[in-house]
Amino acid sequence: MMKENEKILNLIQVLMNNQMLSDFLKEYDYSVNLFGLKISDSRHYFLRLSQPKDEIILWMQEEYIPKLDHTGNWIQYPAIENPRVERIEASTKYIPTDLSYDEFKNNLVQFFEQLKKYQANHLQHVNLDKLNQSIDDLIAEINSLSN
Repeated sequence: MMKENEKILNLIQVLMNNQMLSDFLKEYDYSVNLFGLKISDSRHYFLRLSQPKDEIILWMQEEYIPKLDHTGNWIQYPAIENPRVERIEASTKYIPTDLSYDEFKNNLVQFFEQLKKYQANHLQHVNLDKLNQSIDDLIAEINSLSN
């Protein structure tokens, strides 16, 4: 029986070879947020999938952990000087031990649902209906892959 982190790794590897996700990443120039790995109280490495050229890659970037101040507003951190950014190989060593497969899959689906809510605000000349249909198709694909 597969462990939770092995199931997560398997889904990540399937996604890295998924043509529907590849087409989506090429067309809309998105990165898919996967999860963060805490390295201090204020920073984490965030793992993402993107497709800068011909293949989907897994990469991690050092970032500040988003936090709210005492008034409920997001803290605006300065840019990290020389942040660690690197392409990595898919491996269970990058998967948090306390992350369950269901939580990972649900977070992934929520990521795409949030993209629909943004309504492609950062993109120009995008057919919103087509984008929303692509996102719905990806959500259905993720759900079918993970069953």
